[in-house]
Amino acid sequence: MAADSDDPVYAIVEAVAEREDVPPEDLPPLGTVVDCDALKDLFRHGENQSGGSGVRVQIEYCEYDVEVTGGGSVTLSPVQRPSR
Repeated sequence: MAADSDDPVYAIVEAVAEREDVPPEDLPPLGTVVDCDALKDLFRHGENQSGGSGVRVQIEYCEYDVEVTGGGSVTLSPVQRPSR
């Protein structure tokens, strides 16, 4: 995958692919759960305002709760579903 490693979209997909031990292209498009252009703009704008460190976004993707910060950190936690 040819992409900028500072790109939050790339960072999310790469982190999930690594955790699942699959190539990134085998994952569903991230655009099915978040507007990728808006996500990039949010981080780009945050970087211009505060070095990006204050930006934090949480989404659910591929059965993971994903948190990505302006500092480039991606944290994955399995989605916790209530028992029925």
